[in-house]
Amino acid sequence: MQVVPPRDSELKPPAATNVWPDVASMPLKLQWSPSQKRDANCTMLGKALSVPVWEGLVAISRLMFSSKYAWFLQQVADMRLPVAELRLEVKSCRMTLVADATATLLDLQGPTRCAIARHQFDGEVAIDAGAVQREWYAPLYTLVAQAWMDPATAGLFDITNRTNNSYYVNPKQQHNDHSNLTYVLECQDVAELCLTFCATNEYVDGHVEEVDLIDGGRHICVDKTNRVQYVEAMWFWDVVGAMETHDQAKLLQFTTGSSRVPVQGFKGLTSYDGRICYFTLNGVAYAAGKYPVVHACFNRLDLPLYPTKDLLQDALSTLLLSDPTGFNTV
Repeated sequence: MQVVPPRDSELKPPAATNVWPDVASMPLKLQWSPSQKRDANCTMLGKALSVPVWEGLVAISRLMFSSKYAWFLQQVADMRLPVAELRLEVKSCRMTLVADATATLLDLQGPTRCAIARHQFDGEVAIDAGAVQREWYAPLYTLVAQAWMDPATAGLFDITNRTNNSYYVNPKQQHNDHSNLTYVLECQDVAELCLTFCATNEYVDGHVEEVDLIDGGRHICVDKTNRVQYVEAMWFWDVVGAMETHDQAKLLQFTTGSSRVPVQGFKGLTSYDGRICYFTLNGVAYAAGKYPVVHACFNRLDLPLYPTKDLLQDALSTLLLSDPTGFNTV
């Protein structure tokens, strides 16, 4: 890990350290600290909470989840150190990632924990704008997931969604048959169909939900200039909906840098700085042999406008044959 000071600044950060050994790291034993031993009147950094702050937290606890989450994002943003003041550059090896990541996090002290970090994996060319950072944290989630299966840590976590404990891509597609989509491509005046870039889901309880196929899709009318993109979006979600769950998770890993979405669903996807950054399908010109291009830092998939659904399905299948955890595919 390298601590990078600002230019011409009086700030004196701790000396740069290298926690990435050339050989495999020694095993680390993690111990869980019972919540009863933690002082609820202090922050993670050891700062005592005043009475007004404590009363404010109690008030926040009574809000709706969406309001709590918005409040939390604002608090995190306020704690973050500006890049001009301090930043961290972290290089790591995938083979020893969990042990090295743990050592790095334990090595950070005080406000340094709130500095913006940029990550790089040894031997990979990616420039971190968020996706590399998310992948750096992914193995730590795996470690925690294993811990809650350990009888010694039973009761450490509470289930927040008992009907579905995992959060995978939900295609939200409308099941139009091939002839309907072909008609959209061939009809003389597609605008008369009054279509927009959204799909309608009907649930067994009678609830009807509109879901955008692209960002702001319900406000975008389908016409001759964009109908190919509309059909492509419908095909895409149809193909994704037919995938096995593990392939959906792999596709999500490719496009967002994580195999799971936030608890709020796709609307909760963010960039590296915590700002909302929606999953986006971006139609690009088709050429023979052209494959989709992902921009995981921005949750965007550049999708060639394939002339047939079969070509689209083949392209996505080929993409899934690659390793979703590397950053060398061009």
